[in-house]
Amino acid sequence: MSRHRSPSRLRLATYRTARPYFITFCVFRRVPALADPHVAGVLRSAILYYRNLGWYSLPAYCIMPDHVHLLVIPRTIERHVSCIVGSIKNRVRRDLAGSGKSITWQWGYFDRILRESEAISAVAHYVVMNPQRAGLVRDYRDWTFGGVVDFWN
Repeated sequence: MSRHRSPSRLRLATYRTARPYFITFCVFRRVPALADPHVAGVLRSAILYYRNLGWYSLPAYCIMPDHVHLLVIPRTIERHVSCIVGSIKNRVRRDLAGSGKSITWQWGYFDRILRESEAISAVAHYVVMNPQRAGLVRDYRDWTFGGVVDFWN
């Protein structure tokens, strides 16, 4: 029987409130499956699909070869953080099924609730700069699988 250690969550937090959450989830064993442009494109479509359904605002996102960063603000209490992450992972797995490609996600995800004193812009900057810091592009604006989607106040 496999045991998964759950990433720690704040005991009194509901993860449903309309505040910014910085989320990271990974490919199992950090295999660079997302380096495949088709797979990364399917993931990008899933992220934008749920955003376009109105589940969350998406100040920034970045799909790296072996992990994903999202900065989201849930729009309804029904779409809490675990629902958002689980739905994205499942949609990608389902959409890849007919293509001959597959992905295995690491169990769970990591999140950080931004404090009111934290600037969303600083976290969004961190997210979109990931490919440049990793040496994947010279300028973060050249990275196809990330960026700012919804602007914030």
